[in-house]
Amino acid sequence: MILTNNQIKAQEQKILGDLGETIAVDLLQKFYNTKSVINLNDLQNNFPLFDLAVNENGKDLVFTVKARRKYTPSEGKLNGEYNLTTVKNSAKKLESFQKAKIKHNLQTTFDDMYWIAIPYEQDTWVPVYYGHIRDLPACNIDDFVSGKNTYMRIKMKESYTSQYQILGHVKINLAKQTYETKNV
Repeated sequence: MILTNNQIKAQEQKILGDLGETIAVDLLQKFYNTKSVINLNDLQNNFPLFDLAVNENGKDLVFTVKARRKYTPSEGKLNGEYNLTTVKNSAKKLESFQKAKIKHNLQTTFDDMYWIAIPYEQDTWVPVYYGHIRDLPACNIDDFVSGKNTYMRIKMKESYTSQYQILGHVKINLAKQTYETKNV
């Protein structure tokens, strides 16, 4: 069977996404000094909006993880934004998250919602950025929280990333599906 370029790209993105979540678990365990990082997709297939949770003082902090190529393969340009929601789906995603949160008894509020971004470059140490959802630049968080459709994205240009917190560093070998991490 010969795969099309789109199939190869989708397969690569799936591998990178899975590795990104594994890397985030590793770094969150070190950061919070706990082994109790919950993969929300283990609770519910394709858990809405968020991927991981960490219980911190009786509250569940939730994290969405985005691992993407730092540069586009075809043009070599910076992949400048990692989408969390689109205008069409943000209200629905938040509503689905609220239902799943209740179903699985997650003790989380808007103040407990975070993002993690991993800008992949083959065999290169890169920072793993993280922050609170409300601190994303150019996002209308009030609209999102009130259930209105809004576009939410992590901006990855240096003028933004230089302001982000760093959870750790990672070097990924996508072909071998391996990685190394180091703390900040």
